Parts: sequence; structure tokens; C-alpha cells
Amino acid sequence: MSRAWAVVLEQHHVRVFTTGSTTPVAEMPWHADSATTVVSALAALPSPPSRVVLVAGLAWLEAAPIALPPVAVSLQRRMVQLDADRWFPIVSEQSAGTNTVAVAIAARVALAMPAAQLAAWVRDFSALAPVDGAVTLPQAAAMAGLTGSFAASAVDGETGVVELGPDGVRSMRRMRAAPAANLAPLDLAACAHAVLRGDTVPLDVQLLDITLERQFRNRRRAEWWRAGAVCAAALGFCLWGVDRWRERTLVRAQRERGARETSARPALDAEARRQQALAERQLVSADTGVRTSDVLAALGDRLPADVFVQRAEWDGTEWRIDGSARNAATLVPLLSSIVGISNVRALAPSTRFLDGGQQRSSFSIGFRMASATPVTP
Repeated sequence: MSRAWAVVLEQHHVRVFTTGSTTPVAEMPWHADSATTVVSALAALPSPPSRVVLVAGLAWLEAAPIALPPVAVSLQRRMVQLDADRWFPIVSEQSAGTNTVAVAIAARVALAMPAAQLAAWVRDFSALAPVDGAVTLPQAAAMAGLTGSFAASAVDGETGVVELGPDGVRSMRRMRAAPAANLAPLDLAACAHAVLRGDTVPLDVQLLDITLERQFRNRRRAEWWRAGAVCAAALGFCLWGVDRWRERTLVRAQRERGARETSARPALDAEARRQQALAERQLVSADTGVRTSDVLAALGDRLPADVFVQRAEWDGTEWRIDGSARNAATLVPLLSSIVGISNVRALAPSTRFLDGGQQRSSFSIGFRMASATPVTP
């Protein structure tokens, strides 16, 4: 399984820590001028890293107490680099320049090492996995939350002393005398775990020169863009999947609806007929002041004997009769003469036809019967 490595670079030894390890998972000698041999040995380990964080030990660092204006750390780092020969003896007059040293800004000190040396380490260890950051050992100890004075290995014949406070690194120095007995050794495992915490190491706590800072920033920006593109593609795929699911669900629902409408059609038609019958029954039974039997009796008494009524309807207000007679044209004036019947009119054109050799004509007549009015034959 891939994992992150914190590679602590001391003068003569390389120690590799992973998240949660209290002892180095790998420890081997090396020569700082060429890291290819140790990188090849580390590449042969069974569990390759997913990313690498380099931790520069005290043997490679120079420290200078410095007071800087309250601006962004990247600007503070640039200020120190512009005037590096003033603060750090590692910069000679011949090699002075804005990109000569890699600088880390701590609470009260600036830490520096040759930029070319750090760039070579980053290039060599990138063969293992992408180098996510470069941190000084004092900064890693501050990230771990350690406070007090601690001893750490430095160059041959010297001992490094790091003083840490709640605000971070207060001082770093190397001395030839043996460390005081009350100085605890710096916990390398705690420092390694601190730099491995989280997905990336913030650029503000790193040891960087101009080129390396730009390189790390551009790579992170590219990773963010890739992550954004992956998220956008995933979101688009999810939306496409939701749309396809919605489409399939809609088609299935429409099919089910059609099938249920088909199966329910006979029942719906029967219910419609039942409702129509109920409405007609209510109309027939409604109290309008006119008895149906009186209307039918009056029609039977006044209409000629040759009149055949095929259908009689009443909508609660008006009557309609359909049928045939020998002379349908005489029926409208005939009904109009009946007292109590009004608004007599032909509802459809009359059609002539032969019935058993006799001439007949159809009629469709509408009229209104006055309520509570006696029908006079």
C-alpha cells in the first residue's frame, strides 16, 4: 500500500519515517553530494511511497536572528534572499544572488542552506515519488508542538541546540562543547509525523528558494486543476446517470399508466354510465311544478294519430321530442297553440322518407313547459 515518507537528512545518515512509526522504517548511510545510491536502495523497499517530504537536519542549516515586517511569508523569504550575504556565511561575495540560498522563515530566526544542494536532493528523491515539500528539522519540531531546548546531531565535532517556544523556533545554534545533561534529544519520529500530517505541507513553513517555490506552487495548482476536472467529470457523469435513470423511470411509469388505463377502461366507462343515469334520475325526480305524466298526456291528446315519438328527453328545463309524422311541418305551430307550452322550435331539419309506401318526415322539436301551469288540451 502506498504511503507518505518523511526523509530526515543528517550529515552521514538518512532516516525514513512513515505515519505512525516510532522508529525509522529505513536507516542507511549516504553522501550528500550524490543521493542516487541511497535513492536506489530505498526504491528496493517493499512498500513504495506515494509522496516524499524532505527534512533537512542541522548539519546543513545556518540560522540568523532577524526582524521582518508583517507581510506574507513568501515576501519575507524574498527579502532575506535578496540580502542573503549579509546574514549567512554560506554565501560568498562571488556567489551572492537572489536565488543562492533556500530560506525558511521561523518565528524569530531565518534558516538557510545552499539552494543548489536542496535542488539536487529534490531532483534525486523525486525518483522515488513526487517530493511534496522540504522542511527544516527545527520547523518540523515546531510543527510537532515541542517546546523547550533540545539537542540534535550536526556536523562532526559539533552539537546542535534548538530552542522552541509556543510561537515556534526561537533560536538554533551549533556548539563544539558537549550538550548539557538537561537537554533532551530531539524526537525525530515526532518531527516526521508532524510534516506528514495532512495531505500537503504548507509552503509558508518550507525551506525554499525562488525556483523551488515556483515549482511546488505550480505543481499544486496543476493538481488542484486535475482534481477539479476529475470532480467536474464525476459530477457530469452523476448528472448524466440521474438523467438516464429519470428517463427510464418516466418511460416505465408511462407504460404502467397506459396498462392501468387500459385495464381500468371498462370500469371507468361503467362508472360514467352510472353517473349519467343518476343525473337523469335526479332530473326526472326533481320538483319543478310540472308532472311528467301531464306533459306526456297532453302530447298524446294533441298530437295527430300518425305522429310516432321515438324519443322524449327533459333536461330539467326544456323538453325535446324526436320522431316522425306524415306532415312534421305542422307540429311546431300545433304545439305552440297549447297553453302552458312555450319556446317551441325545430331543433333539426326535417327529412322526408317513405315508410311502407307512405310519405313521412322526421322531426326534432324542443319546447318549454311552464311550471305550475295547467296544460290545456
